[in-house]
Amino acid sequence: MGGKRYTSSYIVLSLAITALAIISCTSSGIDRNVVTPIKIQATHTPVVNSIAAETPTPIPTQIPTPIPLQKIVTSSPSGTDYDIPDGISGGKLTIASIVEIPHRDVHQETQHALTALGPGIAYSRMLQLKTGSEIQHPSLTIECDLCDSWQLNEDFTYEFNIKDNVYWHDVNPMPTRRLTAEDIVYSYKRMETEGWPKANLFSKKGLSDFEAVSDTVIRISTTFQDSDALLALADGSSKIVAHEIVSEYGDLKNAPVVGTGAWIWDHSSSDLESVFRKNPKYYHNNLPFLDELVIKMLPNSSDEDSGWRTQAAALASGQIDIINLGVEEIHHWNVIPQGFTTYLSDEVSNGISFAMNIQSEPFKNPSARKAVLKAIDPWNYIDTMWDGIGESHVGIPSGTPESVLDSSRIRNQYFANPSEARLIISQLPPESLLDIEITVAEFNKFHIELAQNIATDLASVGFNVSLRPIHPSHYSEILVDPVKNYQMIIGTLPPLQTTNSFLVGVLHSRGTINLSDHRDGTLDLMIEEQISEMDADARTEKLLSIQEYILSNGYMFTPITTESYWIHARDIQNFHPRNTLNEYNHWSKVWRLE
Repeated sequence: MGGKRYTSSYIVLSLAITALAIISCTSSGIDRNVVTPIKIQATHTPVVNSIAAETPTPIPTQIPTPIPLQKIVTSSPSGTDYDIPDGISGGKLTIASIVEIPHRDVHQETQHALTALGPGIAYSRMLQLKTGSEIQHPSLTIECDLCDSWQLNEDFTYEFNIKDNVYWHDVNPMPTRRLTAEDIVYSYKRMETEGWPKANLFSKKGLSDFEAVSDTVIRISTTFQDSDALLALADGSSKIVAHEIVSEYGDLKNAPVVGTGAWIWDHSSSDLESVFRKNPKYYHNNLPFLDELVIKMLPNSSDEDSGWRTQAAALASGQIDIINLGVEEIHHWNVIPQGFTTYLSDEVSNGISFAMNIQSEPFKNPSARKAVLKAIDPWNYIDTMWDGIGESHVGIPSGTPESVLDSSRIRNQYFANPSEARLIISQLPPESLLDIEITVAEFNKFHIELAQNIATDLASVGFNVSLRPIHPSHYSEILVDPVKNYQMIIGTLPPLQTTNSFLVGVLHSRGTINLSDHRDGTLDLMIEEQISEMDADARTEKLLSIQEYILSNGYMFTPITTESYWIHARDIQNFHPRNTLNEYNHWSKVWRLE
């Protein structure tokens, strides 16, 4: 079997683009009467060794050649029939969105309010994330949307068989016609327009040279193998648009919304409300179950407290049927009104991460890093700060539950043992500095509270700890600065929702955001080898090994991945939302009791 070989540097440089996402950070107005930065010991100047330009440890130049899969048939074949539930009434669903959309061009704007909670839901994609009650999270399981099946050929090209029963919405001035492979090629090439937000989405995953082999077959070449490559085709931004509409209007910013998805946009609605009606010719038979979907834009406010209150009031008054609130907002609300129920969303998320700069004292010494982990108990923080709602893990977005280390085992092995932490500290060389400054981004009071808890636990085992709160905008600059001018840092990472984007951007020596500032050739090679691992079981084993390696070396951890609540009317059924990668196919599967 012929194979393609790629240099590791090429793969790393190609994928590192993901970590260049600009972090949009705004201060959320910390109540200084509630959150007071603490100083456990006297403030000190952190000892930081500025050697960011140091050459990483040499790594092999070749990546193992993956064995191509012969054929992958998905669970969404053409003409899939979804059984109509008993008691279904059709009816209407009204959803709250707090952000107004700037325009309607789904390729020139990646805002969630447009892509997954606005006109964007009228469009289809080649692939989508699988949703439903049977999905166990975390999950990045993909399935066909526009395709029947796909395969990876021996020449490392992907070949997709397109459904032959997909039709463009009957919306003026679009002629009623069948979607073809050329429409998909056109859309992908349009997305790659220089300067547009997703121009590098495909190239950074090794996808290139889109070719319509026939009306129902599209072939995609690869420049390198990336085990997350197909997630680019499932991304909520990878929408298929009609070239006729673009040609007539110049772009899609103020054009009629014409797609092939489950919902037809009613373009006569106001800008503060997106109204959709059921597509009677949708290619997934019997979907959508509802007759009408309304996205209502609620006034946004700089006051974070008034934002959730506005949504809660709209829900209670019957203006909307579903809202989405964070755990901290639920705490404020206290009592969910009668007639409503909640759905806990456990999306793939990076959460609040902390890392130790191993180029600084005392963290050059692995034993000091081990003592830090032993001193803290992230699971206790979840219980005390978030009422047990959340997860603690290494932070790598995972595609399957099997690729995440067991939390109880890692807690026992690496964390929550202050006695052992004290013993480790007592055995450090006498000249060891135990002064630690924790740099923490003031996104909200929970970041500060987490830093305070960590500082208290570290002080209890012998470290001298102080806090350095910084503005989110300063934090975003620190993340991408090659000189890591901190000892320990706590904050939220950019929305890196795929496994490889996180590993390459945050944990590789050459990553744009190398939080621990390591130069670890062994870890680099482990990351690179799993990038091209196309066998799911083998990749799971590699990912588990990477997590063990990161913990054993004390590089970083995610103490809390917060979750959110969807609150909705009790007659709403089969509601299993996904926000990862701006997914939205769940709306078509919702139904209401009569």
